[in-house]
Amino acid sequence: MSNGNGQEQETLHPVFGGRARERGVIDALLQDALRSRSGSLVLSGPAGIGKSSLLRHTVDAASDFQVLHVTGVESEMAFGFAGVHQLVLPLVSAFEALPDPQRRVLQAVLGTVPHDQPDPYLVGLAVLTLLADAAGLRPVLVVVDDAQWIDDESLTVLSFVARRLHAERVVLLAATRTTPTSWDGFEGVPRLEVAGLAPVEALELLTSSVKTAIDPDVADRLVAATEGNPLALAELPSVLSAEQLRGAVPLPDPLPIGARLSRVFQSRLHQLNDDGRTLVLLASAERMGDPGLLRRAANVLVRTPWDDAVEVAEATGLVSFTPKVEFRHPLVRSAVYYSATPAQRRAAHAALAHVLDAEGEADRRAWHLGAAAAGPDEQTAVELEAASERLRRQGGASVAAAYLWRAAELTPDQSRATDRLLEAARTELTAGRSHRAQEMLDRATATGLDVRHRGNAAWTAALIHLVGGDVREAGEFLARALSDVSLDDAELALGICVAADAIALGGTHLLDDSTRLAMADASRSLGAEPQVPAPLRQLLGGVALQLADGAREAVPLLRAAVADAARDRTRFEQAAGHHVHVVYFGTVLSAVGILDDRRWDELTRAWVELARGTGALAALPLALGFRSWLEVLQGRPGSAASHLAEAEDLVALTGVRGLLGSPAAAQVMADAWQGREDATRVGARRMMQEGHEQGRGVAIDQAYAALTVLEIGGGHYEAALRTAQHGVGHGRVGLGTVALADLAEAATRCGEADVAERAVVQLADHVDASCTSWARALLLRSRALMADGDEADDLFRSAREEISRSTLATEQARTNLLYGEWLRRARRRRDARQPLQDALETFEAMGAERFATRAAGELAATGEHVRKRSKPSGAALTPQEAQIARLAAAGERNHEIAAQLYISTSTVEYHLRKVFVKLGVSSRTHLAQAELPS
Repeated sequence: MSNGNGQEQETLHPVFGGRARERGVIDALLQDALRSRSGSLVLSGPAGIGKSSLLRHTVDAASDFQVLHVTGVESEMAFGFAGVHQLVLPLVSAFEALPDPQRRVLQAVLGTVPHDQPDPYLVGLAVLTLLADAAGLRPVLVVVDDAQWIDDESLTVLSFVARRLHAERVVLLAATRTTPTSWDGFEGVPRLEVAGLAPVEALELLTSSVKTAIDPDVADRLVAATEGNPLALAELPSVLSAEQLRGAVPLPDPLPIGARLSRVFQSRLHQLNDDGRTLVLLASAERMGDPGLLRRAANVLVRTPWDDAVEVAEATGLVSFTPKVEFRHPLVRSAVYYSATPAQRRAAHAALAHVLDAEGEADRRAWHLGAAAAGPDEQTAVELEAASERLRRQGGASVAAAYLWRAAELTPDQSRATDRLLEAARTELTAGRSHRAQEMLDRATATGLDVRHRGNAAWTAALIHLVGGDVREAGEFLARALSDVSLDDAELALGICVAADAIALGGTHLLDDSTRLAMADASRSLGAEPQVPAPLRQLLGGVALQLADGAREAVPLLRAAVADAARDRTRFEQAAGHHVHVVYFGTVLSAVGILDDRRWDELTRAWVELARGTGALAALPLALGFRSWLEVLQGRPGSAASHLAEAEDLVALTGVRGLLGSPAAAQVMADAWQGREDATRVGARRMMQEGHEQGRGVAIDQAYAALTVLEIGGGHYEAALRTAQHGVGHGRVGLGTVALADLAEAATRCGEADVAERAVVQLADHVDASCTSWARALLLRSRALMADGDEADDLFRSAREEISRSTLATEQARTNLLYGEWLRRARRRRDARQPLQDALETFEAMGAERFATRAAGELAATGEHVRKRSKPSGAALTPQEAQIARLAAAGERNHEIAAQLYISTSTVEYHLRKVFVKLGVSSRTHLAQAELPS
């Protein structure tokens, strides 16, 4: 590499003959890509271990590939999507071929079009599509160096892409530094730990770096002391004297390795005059590497002519200024920046801010102004806060939080500074960064809090625990917040109350009475305040009644709140403001509570769309969990599995589990319906344990509901009676209402008429208030089980009519099965055949093996010939293959399927080929006629 003087600059790590294991793994990835298979790999290890050398080896070996580079820069971490910007800029000419939403979101990332809050998953899909399209012409290698310094938004996108590469001829190779507390975001991506060189290879590198003789004992000591670290081996000879290398003079103790290696680079800085050091400092302080910008900033601080200053700076071998500004190694940038005094660093940032456009580059300018400030500066804090709001709208929640943090540090007024810190904590939480939210909360509370801030801080702490899934701890913090907040502060009070309502709805029976009643009083009082938006008053009032043990009285208010939310989504979301995701949780859980499956469907669709669109990675797993749970009840386990996979992906990415724990509840319910006994029992047991430990009552309710379905499916009514009784005892509305219907069925079959009668009386009380088809069908069916003759027949017919108005295939099939069983026992075998046949077809389509076996047995007992049941032709399909097959059979084109499932078109084509082979079909027309799982 030229140093600008026509001389060759020495490479940091000479190409060495070792690393056979690592190079073998990487070479295999490249060969797979040439055979139309994609792959990802993360190289991890300490600084200087040789990760960058392996990346260079890969680039050299990838002569047939288009190579795209992304390099993390520590000072660039505060700029959202900066890494994505690096990745996609060379491919900008290919944007026109992208679907419109994907093209627009990438243009927004580049700043060429306005766009509010890009969905990180949509950005990820756009990048994946872009790479797959490029690989159609030539295999693509994406090289990501220093991933530990990639901004959070870009890291989310890169991790998304890495986990979805499959058949695109793309290799993504990332190198990240290992530290005791490091988290690089590449969860679920294959990882290769890069260790030091073997002694023979280390000795070879050391001797190749020495321009004089080296004593064998000294060489052995250096190899041992560096633990084979290539950076240390390559640099040590330059700071040791010839006498030390020959063994004539003792080696320094300790040796300058590890963190002390930065002194090597600092010593080279001392070769520069003041202007040279200032120029290099400016380069280290500016993330973009734009020589034009640096030249303008240098005109402010440097007296030496630009060309002369650049020539002197490049002569050190630390930095190059053409075609862009690049440091020889990330440690060089850090060494340069931190060897300067605080005053010198502030001057550099001030010069950069001075030459940046206040309009077109306002966010970067605000960041440099913040770094240039020597003390409290409200004007700069206001600029940082304004930039934070812009970044938040653009989907950069974590970056927005960093701006707020710096704004708080510069805020003269302590009360205003605390407000900004607490808002920064909640902004981090929206992005799923709980640990950072806690850091900011700790900073805010360390200064001491007044009454208003105590409530605000307690609310923030409650949200952190809520996102982490610990409802009990969250409830305790909210109890404190409720005692400190004034209802005059409507915005804060609303946030606290809706969070309290979400906690109470999700874990009522695990909260102590005083906490529960305090939440009820606060919700009731706030719901009566005129300044509270109308769509939320009914929700607050309904939850207040439910918390105060007035479940039946709460239903009309909850029903009205749910209807208002579904009727005018825009008004509802505007009314909820910053609390929209917590309010959505309470509203969706209310829809579940009143057994309104259609509103449940509408609201979860809207919630998932909003969470995706705003990059709310903390809320999205919860929304997907509710969505997939409903899809199981709708008899669509394949669609549920697809949403569950996405939710689990998010949980792995963020660590956020939320009120439902992981989205495991829907999976356990799916296991129960499909008769997977071991999986259901293990999953239910885990949910109960976590529910009791962390106060997640809804998880306990769901576990009992799944166990009851499992037992009823197998005809084990005594066991079903026990689990249903537990479900009734814990559940208040919703799951508790369904449990009452299950209890009535189990008790009737066990001859426990009194138990069944009491269950039906309680059920009627709930149903009269709910007035939904689902609720009415449950009551009619339960009464039919306890009736005889024409009365039973009329009740069953009415139940079938009511449940047909719902979206719930599972309940429709169960009602048909029970009616068919009753008809057969009433010796009306001919009449029994149709409902039993309907039940059998539904159960088979959704893979409900236990229920299907019962239906088939009953149908055979009517004298009807039942074909020998075999697994559906699509039973061998994986969940993703089944989802792709269903969409293709419905007429969706490959790029439309890819957009829905957040995968590449190449991956869709790959899976469709496997689907065709497994199903024995040769076209989409035949696929549409095949028997596919729901």
